[in-house]
Amino acid sequence: MSHKKYGKIHGIAYWASFGRLSGIPASSVDALALGNSLSDKRLLLAVAYTPVIIAGFVIYGVLAIELAVTVFGAALVTAMALQFSVAKLKPSLVQDRRFADSLWIAINGLSLLFLIPSGINLSIIVAITAGFSIFAPVQQMLLPKLKLSTVAFCVLVVYVIINTYMPNTWQYLNPSSLTPTENPIRLWISLGKPYAFPVDAATLWTGHIAGSVLGSSAMAATISLILAWYLRRLDLFFLIGFAAAGIISFNFMGINPVFQLDSGQLILALAFMMARKDLAPENRFFSAASGILSAVAFALLRAQGFSLEAVLFTTVGIQLLNFVVYLIPARPPQMYSLLKVLPGVKNKEM
Repeated sequence: MSHKKYGKIHGIAYWASFGRLSGIPASSVDALALGNSLSDKRLLLAVAYTPVIIAGFVIYGVLAIELAVTVFGAALVTAMALQFSVAKLKPSLVQDRRFADSLWIAINGLSLLFLIPSGINLSIIVAITAGFSIFAPVQQMLLPKLKLSTVAFCVLVVYVIINTYMPNTWQYLNPSSLTPTENPIRLWISLGKPYAFPVDAATLWTGHIAGSVLGSSAMAATISLILAWYLRRLDLFFLIGFAAAGIISFNFMGINPVFQLDSGQLILALAFMMARKDLAPENRFFSAASGILSAVAFALLRAQGFSLEAVLFTTVGIQLLNFVVYLIPARPPQMYSLLKVLPGVKNKEM
């Protein structure tokens, strides 16, 4: 790593980590390392968010702008406050960069709007965002080996609370009129024709159907997924396993797989949560198996009438399962020797 290559972003990295606000001097080595992380892994990946953000603004208008600005602002303020407090109490935590960069937390916080239904109350969204902004760096510090999407986990916790104490709060809005509407999957089930489309394919593709504000458009979500793949942030073995098992599972149940898999929320969850290289299993064999299990679980949940919740449960469930598998003690030598000869069972280069 040369100073010449990253010299231009030395100052950007310093400000992005809010070094002056927290009163912590940034050494050249730390700044260059942070600059490398921000430029190669974070800010470039943030470009993949652009298509769905634009689509959300086009489909939901002022509502999407209001929610995006609220989430970004709440995440940024919370993360900055947390970093400032920790810097005063124990500066080494910030200097060692075990806390995620505040700016990245704010950008990543926008993915909360992938999994939150469009009709949820604004105050609840602020609470979810604040919780995410605190939990993300704490989880990174205390449980760095837990490969869990903090976004999905935080939304799941809020979903459980809402359905326990405020069952009518988890609502969807019609993108055209911004009025409450039925869960799109339950509407599909009510038709009694599992192999039929409740809406035309063009509407489903462009996103003019009830869902999440930034996740309604399958077309925009697909572009985001392609961008994430281009940046080499996706595990293709997981994606291939998921796609193949999803098509087979839905066809086996007599359900149209296109309507179920052509979902913006699902595609975004795959692109930014389930199939991310840093969250998926490192072993190709287990990564593909993880994708297959995810698809089967997703198909079973959709068949029961779960919409966004199916994406949410599948994401958190498979990542917790992967973590449990990771904790299993080393296999006996005989089993390890057998696995080594299986095709594709080889650690991937990260």
